[in-house]
Amino acid sequence: MRLRFMLSMICLFCLNSADLTASTQPKTKITSYRLIDADSISFYTGTSMGMLIPAGQSIEFAVPEKFRNRLPNFARIRHRKDRSFLAQNALEHDPDSPWLSVFFHNPQTDEWVAWQDQFGPEKRSALASPFYPKQNTLYNFPEYVGNFSPDCIRVFNRGEGDQTKAVASLHGLEIYYLNTERNCSSKRLFKEHTRLNSITIRYVLDNMRGLALKPAECFEFEFPDEFKQREILQVILKHRKDPALAADPENYDVFDPNAAYILCEAHSSLNNLWYKWADRSSIAKFSEVRPPENAENETLHNCLRTFGSIKADRFRLTNVGEGDPEKSTANIHELEIMFAPARTGNIVIEKIFTPETSFSDAGSSKPVPLIGGGPRLGGKFPGALLLGKNRATRRQQLEGLPEEHRFEVGTGEDVDGNLRVALPPGCHIELVETAIGDLDVTSLEYNKDGYFGRSGQAQASILLESAAGSKIPLKMNSNVGMAGIITCGGPAQDYLTREGDQLLIEISNDEAFLMGYRLILSRY
Repeated sequence: MRLRFMLSMICLFCLNSADLTASTQPKTKITSYRLIDADSISFYTGTSMGMLIPAGQSIEFAVPEKFRNRLPNFARIRHRKDRSFLAQNALEHDPDSPWLSVFFHNPQTDEWVAWQDQFGPEKRSALASPFYPKQNTLYNFPEYVGNFSPDCIRVFNRGEGDQTKAVASLHGLEIYYLNTERNCSSKRLFKEHTRLNSITIRYVLDNMRGLALKPAECFEFEFPDEFKQREILQVILKHRKDPALAADPENYDVFDPNAAYILCEAHSSLNNLWYKWADRSSIAKFSEVRPPENAENETLHNCLRTFGSIKADRFRLTNVGEGDPEKSTANIHELEIMFAPARTGNIVIEKIFTPETSFSDAGSSKPVPLIGGGPRLGGKFPGALLLGKNRATRRQQLEGLPEEHRFEVGTGEDVDGNLRVALPPGCHIELVETAIGDLDVTSLEYNKDGYFGRSGQAQASILLESAAGSKIPLKMNSNVGMAGIITCGGPAQDYLTREGDQLLIEISNDEAFLMGYRLILSRY
């Protein structure tokens, strides 16, 4: 606790110091920009090598007049540190790192306000090629900055270590704004849905082949009344591009000049504005070329961070592909929305197996869960429970790996390759969260996404199992990614747990590593 307090004070000191410097020492002011679309602008720093920001200095960007009465949704920066500023023998750890923070000027109060989320206000400019600079998304401007329209933006570098070497190269700044409506060439509204569990609804458009969505067309989904006052936790989009439209029917992985991209937006009932979903690398979801029977189930994670507390009442999908309209068509099969529970549970059953794993806590301004294992550790899941029917074989393979790839896995809590958690009687299940991943480092190879380990085929199902053995499915056959959170609620119909009830976490098709779980229950 004392360490956390000290770190908070250091961060606050740095932020206040940066605020003073950022408002008094702009290195240069950039006014040139281009429109990405009607709701987005991109500032270019004028050189493929990026514009240098020495330690203690900033670059200012003037927001165009026509955007000065609009509220930003989020921003993105592309930045890096050039090798020419790297100290000798600093490849493992760079003591002279540039740290960037982004300030927005409020013309009503004449104050500079720094963007800041649960991890702080700064982004480290790491060593990178000018062709592949680091990219960071600064999410949720209304909640992480303020409810105002900025007229100027400054990117400030608080260098650490040798100030002559803590120099950042800024390649670009993009601002994405909230909008009231989108000019769709056609729009279809969907209301009919199926309730999968207490927090999840599913819209099925065409389960066999998918419903065609052409460029500039929109599909809107209206939420039932009981879900309109809840926040969105996750979204699963089942979509694809048909092989008949592939750039190369013999090789689906080649570059496609007529790609289909799906923009995902939530409509706020509070201010009637549309909020875009985004992650670190993308804004619109790429529709992969796949046959009808193998459409991709793509999860939009961390919606509490991306959308914030907006009390969404609708969701919208727009094809923003820019190629040949006839060849850039996507097929939408299903849309699944997971909401926050209707009630706040007062009974929490939580167990963490992999260190540094933690679940989100919106009440404490921590909307993003932390994943302790997976790609960031080179495919390792230290301490995780290894689940799946062939887990014994996988454990033997792990024990035979070279030391740098070896890690211990938990044992003793799984039965037949699955996990059962005893539930107290007389409770309602409000929320189930599992931190889980599927990477097989025993392959000793990199996967197509550039991470170490084979991407597996594991699927997770979560069920409520009675003492007599009967089962109520809560979430079935959910694809397990390299590392992430799989979430569901309790039974769709009102249900009180009984003596002997258990929660069953079942893995099929492959093995998976369970890093932790959290169950939230209530009595009412």
